[in-house]
Amino acid sequence: MHLYHHDLAWFIRNRWPGASILTGDNGKGAPPLPSPPYLEDLLSTCYQASLLREEERPVRIRLLLAAPECLPPVAVPPMGLHRQMLASPRPCHESELRKLSQAADFSRSLIGVNLNGEDEWQIWGLVHSGSRWQQAYCGGRQVPPVFPPLPVIWVMGPGRLAALQGTETLATLNEGCIITPDLNVFESRWLGEFFAGIRGEILAQLAASGGNGHNWEAIFDPLLLRIIGRHLMMRIISAIRESRQGGILLFLPHERTREFTAPNPLIALKYQFQEDQTRQRFPRLILQILQALVQTYSQEIRGGKKLGWQEYIHSHSDTLSLLEEAIFEAAHQLADFAAVDGAVVLTNRSRMLGFGGIIKGDFDEVQAVSRSLDAEGEQRLEEPTETVGTRHRSVYYLCHQVPEALGLVISHDGYVRFIKSQDGRVTYWEQANPFPLKIS
Repeated sequence: MHLYHHDLAWFIRNRWPGASILTGDNGKGAPPLPSPPYLEDLLSTCYQASLLREEERPVRIRLLLAAPECLPPVAVPPMGLHRQMLASPRPCHESELRKLSQAADFSRSLIGVNLNGEDEWQIWGLVHSGSRWQQAYCGGRQVPPVFPPLPVIWVMGPGRLAALQGTETLATLNEGCIITPDLNVFESRWLGEFFAGIRGEILAQLAASGGNGHNWEAIFDPLLLRIIGRHLMMRIISAIRESRQGGILLFLPHERTREFTAPNPLIALKYQFQEDQTRQRFPRLILQILQALVQTYSQEIRGGKKLGWQEYIHSHSDTLSLLEEAIFEAAHQLADFAAVDGAVVLTNRSRMLGFGGIIKGDFDEVQAVSRSLDAEGEQRLEEPTETVGTRHRSVYYLCHQVPEALGLVISHDGYVRFIKSQDGRVTYWEQANPFPLKIS
């Protein structure tokens, strides 16, 4: 059965931290959810708005469910939320939301709504957030503004809604399915283990680069490299999403590089890069980030300080800012490669082998795959492959033939499918909507 906005409302009430399903009040002073049927009514309006278009563009908006008094009156982005109240509130219905979607750009502003004295939803104004909040979803090191833990609804496209508490995603409604952060692949153990080799290699290179007697394991938070790697991956995916063309990323086992760059029966690289240091662009950037961090915090290190994500994002180092820009440019170049027919091919140590990779073979050999219902792939459902196109089926086939490989299929509308052989079965994870990384 397909799920709709009323199912999402029930799910949100279940998920609201510490809340009663009926009232949404957790009894701990946190803002409660609107009681039934008001939340359900607003989600219904949002669902209808999602089906509309304004000047041939889909309606994409963010709604903040709170009174204007919940926000400070004088704060401004990028470090605060700037509220702008209308002299006369407007009724909150789908056509009004459609019109305001032009003025409330999804990446920079929210529409403020609350219940008036007649218990009807009204639009009281706009809240300018700036764009830094997106970095938790698409990568970056700039510090975002503090967002209060208030109810927020995203309208992301036809039939696509998300419910959040502040910036914490509770659930999304996509194509008749409800998806929760439990299916956030970026938080999975298996994905971290897949790229463990490059982290070990970077630390070894750091030690060999003139380490001044530093004990690198004592200097760096063990999670730092993994978080930087996740943000790098999110930057790449985000850049491909922005192109609105989609693409395929293939990560092949590093130890088989010569096999896949020579003539072979599985993949033909139309645009193959020379075997030199330019293949190592991403590992070199991460290595330079760590070196710049050590230089920036040299005095603190002597005092026994560990360097983690907070030190990275709060540093005012010009060198780190330039490296952040370099990562941004590298991600966008890779997105340009993905626009060409075929796959962008890297190794699991982030070496760029080439693009325009054409997968060869009998794709019908893989007649069914498993769809994962959780981040680790412990709960799965079997699905036939005949319901998807050649792009997906080709990656299924490659992952079947090369179990150590990882494939990412990014569709033109922004959906991401992670594909990997697990327990001898080709399995995929649908990352229908980006979830923010948990930096802990």
